[in-house]
Amino acid sequence: MLKDKIHLINFIFMMAVVLNIIIVCPNPSQSQNLNNQILQSNSELYQTVENLTVFENIAYAGLGEKITSLSINNGNPIELNSVSITGGKIEKITIKDNTAFIAAGGAGLYVMEMSYSGLGQIVGKLTTPGYAESIALDNHFAYVAAGGAGICVIDVKNSTKPIEAGFVNVNGYAFDIQIKDNNAYVACGGSGLIVVDVSKPTAPKVIGNCNTPGYAFGIEVIGNLVYIADGWKGISVIDITNPNNPRQTGEYKTPGWSFNIAVENQIAYVADAFAGVRVLDVSNPQDIKEISAYEGNVDIHDVSVVAGIVYAADRKSGLRAIDISDPQNPKYSGLCQLGTYTEVSSLDYEEMLDENIFGYKNPEIKTYPNIPEESLGLQKALTVELNLVAQVGGTVKVLP
Repeated sequence: MLKDKIHLINFIFMMAVVLNIIIVCPNPSQSQNLNNQILQSNSELYQTVENLTVFENIAYAGLGEKITSLSINNGNPIELNSVSITGGKIEKITIKDNTAFIAAGGAGLYVMEMSYSGLGQIVGKLTTPGYAESIALDNHFAYVAAGGAGICVIDVKNSTKPIEAGFVNVNGYAFDIQIKDNNAYVACGGSGLIVVDVSKPTAPKVIGNCNTPGYAFGIEVIGNLVYIADGWKGISVIDITNPNNPRQTGEYKTPGWSFNIAVENQIAYVADAFAGVRVLDVSNPQDIKEISAYEGNVDIHDVSVVAGIVYAADRKSGLRAIDISDPQNPKYSGLCQLGTYTEVSSLDYEEMLDENIFGYKNPEIKTYPNIPEESLGLQKALTVELNLVAQVGGTVKVLP
């Protein structure tokens, strides 16, 4: 029960930081101090490993404005090189033909030519509408999941001069995207799965959707099934046999907060934040079973599976390698420490939070990834949580 309450408080303050909400206490100095601590913790956490991509025995990890390449031979990641961008945050790296296409948050799209060490020079850039969360490639088009702005289609035939070719509003916050058979499948936060027909890239159009019980962050498309990393609800499985009418066929509640998912041989590996990597048997979507888990002092936000190894973006440590040659017994394989992680604990909330309501004093507080202020899908959940804050004696002010 105590753990559940702590996670509830985590969610309240994550929403506060993410959506530029200021908690206002009766004493203005207390209010300013509290908000400064929250904002500072969010900024410090910004430089941790939150995403990764593996391409030809090299892993690419995003740490704030920096991309780090790592050799991953034999499940032992070793740092090779780093390159920084300007004015953005590395959210997703997708590689094709020795060219990296980077979803760089508020900076839009960056294009990088690769070198022997995996990283080279930035050769192209395009500012996109919204906040570039993720990117998928198909032919000579890049499809950017642009947060609250929808999906932006970019012609990258000339990688040095990317040009916006199309755009569609998806009525949700586009976090992640994959392409299959002329359709884009988009994890859209509170709107669940959105299906976009991209057979004509210059005129993409929404053709289907399926709400999910949680908050859709990550996506994996395998055959006629879409696997959604569904936030606090774990994972959702959606049948896309008819893309115009996708339907949920399974779900599984994980103990953490599901941010991303990789599926191989009917086994799902879930990046479940503080609950580590959950290993699930998804051979029967209507009866998903957990078969094992890799746990510990971790905060896993992305996963990639290569040759019997799960590579995990661990915000607390760096790039972690986990041997899953026996999925029922995942084992530590290697770790390359990257970034810095600051854990905020024992903040003095007693003057704002009524301990008689929550039943504990000075809880350990952990903050989770930044979701840009453009997010629209959080409004429903936010209303509930802010009502709770109001009940414990504070007031809430939303910045214009």
